[in-house]
Amino acid sequence: MIIKAKGLTLNIEPDEYPPNPREQGSLDTMLCWHRQYDLGDKNPYAALEDFDADKELQDSIFAQQSVYMLDHSGLAFSASPAQFRAIDPQGYDWGTVGVIYITKDNAIKIYGDLSEQSKQKAEQGLVDEIEEYDRFHNTQYYSYSVEDGEGSNLIIAAVITVAI
Repeated sequence: MIIKAKGLTLNIEPDEYPPNPREQGSLDTMLCWHRQYDLGDKNPYAALEDFDADKELQDSIFAQQSVYMLDHSGLAFSASPAQFRAIDPQGYDWGTVGVIYITKDNAIKIYGDLSEQSKQKAEQGLVDEIEEYDRFHNTQYYSYSVEDGEGSNLIIAAVITVAI
């Protein structure tokens, strides 16, 4: 898409190689288990049961959210199974693929305390992270450049995401 206004040209195009949001630095952790795909963050646990059995980690978790994935002509991620259930009620192509969590120590770094209000913010933040991961997997990243009237680039290859 090209937009021209006031002597400037804005070029917007899909970013074919967007940065993986899980590699951009985050204080939460997304662990996934799938036999075909390498998803989420580096995962030290062989199975969800091993994650659940780590008592020390479980005691340190402030907020946690399940990660659901639909694998049908591409991957889609969600914090809720509702949208996938509407598409595939039998659950042949979707299910829980992992968890995302934030520890108490990291929650204090972000929210300043462990209050109920901070927990609600943390839970929403985890949902937002899953939505961002979904946008990454569904090419909803775009790059743009702005050129002046002489064709000189003023801004090059900045990344934006679009929530559809």
